[in-house]
Amino acid sequence: MKKNDKVALLGSGINQGGFSEIEELFKNRSIPYEILSHHNQINKSHSLAISLGYQRIIPKNQLDQLPLGLVVLHSSDLPQGRGWAPHFYTIYNKRKSLTLTMLYADEGVDSGDIIAKARYPIDELSTINELRKIDDALTLFLLEKFLGKITASKIKGKSQDLLEIEPTYHKKRVPEDSKVFEDMDPEKLRHFLRCLPPEHPGYTEKSGKKVYFPSNSERDFKVITQNITLEDLSS
Repeated sequence: MKKNDKVALLGSGINQGGFSEIEELFKNRSIPYEILSHHNQINKSHSLAISLGYQRIIPKNQLDQLPLGLVVLHSSDLPQGRGWAPHFYTIYNKRKSLTLTMLYADEGVDSGDIIAKARYPIDELSTINELRKIDDALTLFLLEKFLGKITASKIKGKSQDLLEIEPTYHKKRVPEDSKVFEDMDPEKLRHFLRCLPPEHPGYTEKSGKKVYFPSNSERDFKVITQNITLEDLSS
């Protein structure tokens, strides 16, 4: 970064605490930053942008304004799981771990060059709330590992085409997707409810009214940093 340049932080931050821990990391590293609510606020003072919970695709002309690029943190094992609701699909597809991918944005949907991946094991009892806690820990882990490199220069990531893995895309989910159908057997129902976020709980309809299922009980879950594994794809 050039003198007086700043990092643009786009979005809502991590799931728990927003930008508070992100800001602490930047302050400890003495890296100037600015929190933006929209990509149109990016200007010549920003040499790098980092997307944290930002759900818009940024036009190429604005990506080209950033000498150090736009870094995205996406919660799937790219190129599989591009698009929406990565936590839901991680559980729904019975993945053995939650993977957070750090990549550079391009004109596509989660299709840019990959800098690194961080993984954390999950099991058949993991809920979406637990995945959100894991996601926060992985976000801070990757930023702590790579913040110095990505602010110093635009490093070379690995093209997703070179991974020789067929990309998959996940559709955007809406509250109606949480509807529970009568033909679900108990095991499928338990698994489905485990995937759903508290803000869109499972429901059925009786006499024209929605009847909601109780949310999943939570374990006393804590993220253990030693269980995080890192795959560095930068060069």
